[in-house]
Amino acid sequence: MRLKVYISLFLFLFIISLKAQKEYTFDVFTHYNVSNEYSKTNRLCYINSVDNTYYLSVFLKKEFTSAYLYDLKLNTFHTFKVNQIGNSDFDFIYLETKPLTSSMRDEVMIIETDLNDVVENKKMTLKIFKSPQKKRPTSKVRMIVKPNDLNLFHAFKFSSLHPYEWCQNYKIDQNFLVLEAKDERKLIKLIDYKPVSFSLKIPNTN
Repeated sequence: MRLKVYISLFLFLFIISLKAQKEYTFDVFTHYNVSNEYSKTNRLCYINSVDNTYYLSVFLKKEFTSAYLYDLKLNTFHTFKVNQIGNSDFDFIYLETKPLTSSMRDEVMIIETDLNDVVENKKMTLKIFKSPQKKRPTSKVRMIVKPNDLNLFHAFKFSSLHPYEWCQNYKIDQNFLVLEAKDERKLIKLIDYKPVSFSLKIPNTN
């Protein structure tokens, strides 16, 4: 009888601990290189291909490697210490959770396809408007994209489209992967892309 009580108590505590955790699942990894006349930066990012409300950025430096998981729905970010165990394989150790101090971007994104482009890798233009009422874009990004089974535009946006990575005002009716992009200041090239399968659990900090 006492054993059954212990087992029931253990199961109860186990279920409570699961409910107290927030879990994020990732299925795509991308590595973009962003370069301008002054520097080159590697942007490593994990996303969920069907949920564009969160993403995980990995920052590689000589002194240390860190990662930040941004949740745009909850307006928070989670910090991780990272142990690198391969070129693009990492072990993530949760450190803390903080609120996002920057607000979401109000810009509107519109993507136009070059209608004369009939090759496999299509050319597209990303136009960014300051607000829905504006008629003239504040920025243009020329993109070369490859059709894909998944819509992976947000992998490119999250990792490489600063300062518009948190802009959610856009609609994409095509599935593609951005291979290369260029604006008036920088050149962005895809270095690596692969499917992954892992999740990170965040303890309840409330």
